[in-house]
Amino acid sequence: MKRPFESITETFSNSLERVRENQIKNFENAEKLLVWIVGFSIGGISIIFSNLTTINQSYCYCDIRIILYSLCISIISGFFFRWSFFKMQLYYQQIEFFLEGAFSNTEAMMETNPQDLSNVNEINEIIRKLKSDYDLDYNYVLETFENYDEINQEIIKKNLKSKYKIAGDNVKREYDFSMDYVQNVYSNAFGISKEKVQKLLNKSPSKLFRRYSKLSDILFIICCLSFLFAIIYLVVLY
Repeated sequence: MKRPFESITETFSNSLERVRENQIKNFENAEKLLVWIVGFSIGGISIIFSNLTTINQSYCYCDIRIILYSLCISIISGFFFRWSFFKMQLYYQQIEFFLEGAFSNTEAMMETNPQDLSNVNEINEIIRKLKSDYDLDYNYVLETFENYDEINQEIIKKNLKSKYKIAGDNVKREYDFSMDYVQNVYSNAFGISKEKVQKLLNKSPSKLFRRYSKLSDILFIICCLSFLFAIIYLVVLY
């Protein structure tokens, strides 16, 4: 049987694929609808301008202008919806990349900021930290620890603390090297400075994702409502 943590993270990790598929389907459905709406709006504007003299005999200039404005708003909001949704997808991919990394790695990364053990006197706590933070197993020390006098026990604890610090320093150096390598790769790939890459890596996309998500919803509603308004207005005039 799996532990609760592993079970929960695996469940959410598997759900990411379904969320991605649902997003693609939702966008395809919305895009199909907007293609029809924008297409009909462009067609309506073309018909009005190509038959402007005839239409002027049936409708007043003010009514024609209202219909044209509505159709133009529908077209513009439809194009901006595509742009906004594209931006939202970019930021969602960054969030998804973070979620996949967080949920797929059920084993935590080694501690990059080692704890100061200078005031820790319990041998069990020192050994536990070595195991939990750096996967170093020194439990065998406990088998003979009580056989030593107090001075030698302190030497053993000091030695274990030193091993913890050395392991922490090595992991920290490896972490800094890895981050520097990633920044160099991004800098060379995109032709931007390392400082800008660092800002991009540290910048959370969640706020921008929510902003473009709301903007996409608003533009979609505007596009549909402006087109419906033009149709209803024509029906009422007719």
